Amino acid sequence: RIQHGRQPADSSTSQVESNEAWLSLKLLSLRGHSRPMIATKVPLRPPSLSPYRGAPPDSPLPRSGTRSRAGTTGGCTPTPSTPKRRRRFTERQKWYPVLFVACTIPCLWAIYSFCHCAPMLQLGPWRRLGEIDLVLQRRGAIQFGVFQFLTALLVICYVRSVVTHPGPIPEDKPEWDYVPQDGRCPSDWFPMMVQETKKNGFPRHCKWCVKYKPDRAHHCRVCRTCILKMDHHCPWLYNCVGFHNYKFFFLLLLYSTLDCHLIFWTTMESVARCANNPDTPFLQMFLTLFGMSLAGFLGLLGTAFFGFHIFLTLKARTCIELLEKSQPGKVFDPSPYDVGIWGNIRAILGDFPMFWLLPLCPPRGEGLSFVSDETRLTADSAAGGVRRRAHQTMQRKMMGLSFGSSQSMSMTGYGNFSSQSAHFSQPISSAARIGSSSTPLPT
Repeated sequence: RIQHGRQPADSSTSQVESNEAWLSLKLLSLRGHSRPMIATKVPLRPPSLSPYRGAPPDSPLPRSGTRSRAGTTGGCTPTPSTPKRRRRFTERQKWYPVLFVACTIPCLWAIYSFCHCAPMLQLGPWRRLGEIDLVLQRRGAIQFGVFQFLTALLVICYVRSVVTHPGPIPEDKPEWDYVPQDGRCPSDWFPMMVQETKKNGFPRHCKWCVKYKPDRAHHCRVCRTCILKMDHHCPWLYNCVGFHNYKFFFLLLLYSTLDCHLIFWTTMESVARCANNPDTPFLQMFLTLFGMSLAGFLGLLGTAFFGFHIFLTLKARTCIELLEKSQPGKVFDPSPYDVGIWGNIRAILGDFPMFWLLPLCPPRGEGLSFVSDETRLTADSAAGGVRRRAHQTMQRKMMGLSFGSSQSMSMTGYGNFSSQSAHFSQPISSAARIGSSSTPLPT
């Protein structure tokens, strides 16, 4: 029994004897025996019969913890747990794209500053013989100032896009903990503020994070966590683009596109001057032509990508929603989360127009809910019409669901409700949950 680690039959006397025998074997092994016996300490208490207790943080099984039933709702409320959150930026090989970008920006800055702006400013070794061309010097000073301003904003937006977490599912809110259908909790438990469901009508959940997925949230296999309002994973940032850093990514595209266009169109003058002057050093001519070509190539890609994200912003969509959840021929249809052009821009750039073009004041909210009185989803539900989303068409019916009255769903910012009812008025049966992976339930 001691060697195989079995629990004795008696709970008190046998357990004490087993512990004494284990200590005696340990002492014998310490006294210098050539081949000591291999003994295993008997556990002081029998192991739990639950297969979910003691599961590792990265296991698809739910974490251990007691769950208390809510007497008014008929459901169950998981107790909060403190799992270990995975550390970010731990894989060294994924820093290589970031390092490439970090080398490209100073390279273009040095080429533009010393091969284009310095000869136009006519300062130091770049001063020409004779009188200074004031018109050329003034034009060079303007171009140099604008270039430094755009480059500074570009670097700030890039750093904030890399450092800012796109938004995880909250760990301190137990209503997002996944409760499996294992008999311990009733099947009518439903997470708060969730509109999108799977085909079988149950709420979406992540088997890796053991969390219910909020609307527009998806699991990133690279970051190994669920991201709120996930747009895509960008390897050039070593980060996902989500709710909290989408504004910085949007401004990063804007300033990088403007910077590349400024370099390309203004460097043409320096390239022509180098070609017409036979005394120009080969290195200066090569660097000027290389900088103009690289800026033109990056500016072309940046213009296309930035225009694509302008389209997504005006349509209130993300890359995942457009590429994976849109039916063929319905890409240009408005999103159920559409709140108008002005509201869609505010949902990305923030509530203060004076800070829209600055990496300040991101949109308010937590990114857990996107349904308000202004969205098309609420308007269609109030009108009782038929809406089509993703690959399924359904007739909207009032099924007795109550996430809170419209008066209690006041909105402080796009992506978050200031108040919402904590319980349901009626239990939700499995047959009442009708929807797909991208079909919201009626509010």
